[in-house]
Amino acid sequence: MGCSIGVLTGELAERADQVVATDVSPLALERAAERLPDASAISWEHRRLPQEWPEGAFDLIVVSEVGYYFGPAELDEFMRRCLGSLTDDGALLACHWLGTIEGWQLTGDDVHARLRAERGLETVVQHRERDFLLEVFAKPPALSVAQREGLA
Repeated sequence: MGCSIGVLTGELAERADQVVATDVSPLALERAAERLPDASAISWEHRRLPQEWPEGAFDLIVVSEVGYYFGPAELDEFMRRCLGSLTDDGALLACHWLGTIEGWQLTGDDVHARLRAERGLETVVQHRERDFLLEVFAKPPALSVAQREGLA
């Protein structure tokens, strides 16, 4: 969600059978496609989320640096749509900058607090540094890697 010029999208495409990359900016999508001309696993889609939601179920949804662009009600709708599109064994990865963003209603901490409060998601991983917060969420019961692999 919000693939920008496709840097992370390219990394994901090396590990996935199919990647749906969305952005509200046609120019960003054009630049991303130019950067990755041989990435046949990527579907580049111009969409205004959450209103124009991609069809299908996804085993990974990446929300990187986009949650704070929504207002509170729009973020709630975005999260509902993410939850509805996430497979039962899928993961939602969210990563946001923690600095102040002048003119926006939400901060990175606000976005992650709302994700943690979502009843249909549990935190699997949380990594915080001074400048950013990265969390991985899953539908309950969220299992650790060791639990999924039968090691715990």
